[in-house]
Amino acid sequence: MKVTVLSTALLLASTTLSAQTRADARATYKSIREEVQRSYKAKDYPALLDAGKRAVEFTHGNSRWVLNLANCYALAGHKDDAFRTLQRVAEMGIDASEALKDDD
Repeated sequence: MKVTVLSTALLLASTTLSAQTRADARATYKSIREEVQRSYKAKDYPALLDAGKRAVEFTHGNSRWVLNLANCYALAGHKDDAFRTLQRVAEMGIDASEALKDDD
C-alpha cells in the first residue's frame, strides 16, 4: 500500500512539473522569437545577433534557427561568422541556397 501511494504521488508530481516546464519553455521561446522580430524591425543588429544566438542555444541547434543566425551575423556585419554558420547549415544537410538569395 505504501509503495502504491508513493508511486502515485511521484507520478502526480512529475506530471505537474513536466506541464509547468513545458509552459515555461513555450513562454521562453515566444519571448526569444519576439525579441528577434523586434530587433530586426528596429534594425538593432547587435540585439538581433544576441537574440539569434539565444534562439539557437534554446532550440539545441535547430537548423532553421542556425540558418537565421547566419542572417543575423550578416546583418551585424560579421561576414566570416555568417559564412561559417552557413557552412554549419550545409554540414547539417540543409539546403541553404534560398538564403543566399536573401537581400539581407
